[in-house]
Amino acid sequence: MAKESSTILVERVGAVDIVRFGIPRVTELRDVTAMEAKIEMLAKLADKPKVLVDFGTVDFISSAVLGVLAAEHERLLQRGGSLGVCGLNKYLTEVVRVVGLNRLLTIHPTAADALKAMN
Repeated sequence: MAKESSTILVERVGAVDIVRFGIPRVTELRDVTAMEAKIEMLAKLADKPKVLVDFGTVDFISSAVLGVLAAEHERLLQRGGSLGVCGLNKYLTEVVRVVGLNRLLTIHPTAADALKAMN
């Protein structure tokens, strides 16, 4: 069952909650805040939350998104959960690599790959 907001779609597949975007650019503060709020909500709903952030429809992100990913990764780890990322285009992959988040986050090429690894 999927739940929608103006920019964020959350879908549960098995034990994993997938956060997807209905916009190609996640740059506005309201969108970054909405993403953070969704992940925080999901972290509170399960004993060992597993969250996958799917950037498959996203072309560009702000640096604030990177900060949220790092912070939410730590929050989920503290609860015994995990945060995965998938669907990064070449540009986003390079940004994540340059800032070093590829050493912190588990990155999968596709949602299917991520779900197989996380479930």
